Amino acid sequence: MAIYKLKNTVQKYDWGTKDFIPNLLNISNEKSEPCAELWMGSHPKAPSNVLTENDSISLDKLIAKTPDVTLGPNAVKLYEKKLPFLFKVLSANRALSIQAHPNKQQAEQGLIAENNANIPLDAFHRNYRDNNHKPELIVALTPFDAMCGFRSMEEIEYLLGLLEIKQFFPNLKSGLKHFFVDYLNLNNEKIITPAFLDKVKELKCQYPKFNYTLEWVLELHNQFGNVSGIISPLFLNTIKLQPGEGIYLDAGILHAYLKGTGLEIMANSDNVLRCGLTSKHIDKAELIKVLTFAHQPPKVLNPITNGNEQTYTTPASEFELSMLEITRDITVELDVKSAEILLCLEGECKIDSQIVVKKGDSVFISADTGHFSIKGNSVLYRAKTPVRTASF
Repeated sequence: MAIYKLKNTVQKYDWGTKDFIPNLLNISNEKSEPCAELWMGSHPKAPSNVLTENDSISLDKLIAKTPDVTLGPNAVKLYEKKLPFLFKVLSANRALSIQAHPNKQQAEQGLIAENNANIPLDAFHRNYRDNNHKPELIVALTPFDAMCGFRSMEEIEYLLGLLEIKQFFPNLKSGLKHFFVDYLNLNNEKIITPAFLDKVKELKCQYPKFNYTLEWVLELHNQFGNVSGIISPLFLNTIKLQPGEGIYLDAGILHAYLKGTGLEIMANSDNVLRCGLTSKHIDKAELIKVLTFAHQPPKVLNPITNGNEQTYTTPASEFELSMLEITRDITVELDVKSAEILLCLEGECKIDSQIVVKKGDSVFISADTGHFSIKGNSVLYRAKTPVRTASF
């Protein structure tokens, strides 16, 4: 049985906030650097360090030493002796790139094709860095703005008509895929004009139903200037999650996180096809291959309560996220059937009456632990592989 505290990497991407993650970890940010993500897991790009009594070892190396013990024998067979998920705190001060992820078959085929073409793994124009898909779940910790999934063609046409830019989309009547190809080939200088921006401001006051959407067109213009990506709220669903609400994103769903802090959990992959609001590589042809061209209204996920645990249920086989509210008058008993990571967001508690966990602490619990107890006064989030699909 093994329960270890973790030391995790903070990713300082330029879109990050400067306060949430430092406050969570109780560390200073004297240089006022953006702290975008806190990574918890064994991803080779930034694996967590496992803290032992006398030393530390990266989590990926610990798992490689004793995969049957740390992951469990069934997980070893299913997930190539790797922790199948990556758990993050994501804190955005401005918009991330518009993007989508391939399904498993597309990732496998794409990796083989790019390997056969001798494209280096770290090449700028590389699309596939591994053979995995990347379903993901985001759960809001603060009000959280996002875009996810295509609007209906009727709503897209209506919004483009209101803003008097339908003429730039000659294939608008031919369906989402043809519309999207037109979008990818837009001439930014012709469509993003002072007259267009004035029209957005005018309509924002006249159409309360679309006020939020049009506000984001203006905000994206403020952040990125005259790029076609700023009109993405006109064809993608815009949504504001309240704390505790989540959205699940499967392969092929075009999306972008815009602002706010949340907990993100995903299958362990780096495969991203980008579409806009980015300086990184955009492969239009490959993006079109992986996208699902269908109206996809966002479904807000609320957790299902079972005792002290509130679980976010998704179709993903690699991960499950739940929240635990621990109060001083009870001891919570939990069974372990796969490797887990616990993150403390508030308060303080003890695991098995000996491991003290405070706000900002995270722990790795190996699959052979079997059972553990928590006592104290805290809010914890629990990342694991669901029993229902992995048969642990």
